[in-house]
Amino acid sequence: GKRTMEKLCIYARDVMIAQITQLFGEDEDESVKDREAMAQYLQKCLQDYIAGGCKPPELGKPFPVDQQDTIGVADNGSIREGLNQKLAKTPEVSPTSSTKPTTSTAGSFPSKGNVI
Repeated sequence: GKRTMEKLCIYARDVMIAQITQLFGEDEDESVKDREAMAQYLQKCLQDYIAGGCKPPELGKPFPVDQQDTIGVADNGSIREGLNQKLAKTPEVSPTSSTKPTTSTAGSFPSKGNVI
């Protein structure tokens, strides 16, 4: 079918949510708080990305301080601290290993030149 901006956005959303679920599971107890904290962190990162002219930070690094408002830095710092504590307690899982079967969509992401 046609590659539309809406389809690209839905695909990116689904990939992001699948990654959060893979990290924290689908349980309704403690993992809900963990998934919420991760979503809040990513939401703030996207806001920083937009505020910085949609230029990503260096891979694995936070956004430069001059791109962030001071409230955002504090908020993301506290969220990041909480996530680090949670992840320290979680057994390490490689991105390619999972206890549940997954479907790979790596080859199906449309190229950026074909969006209409």
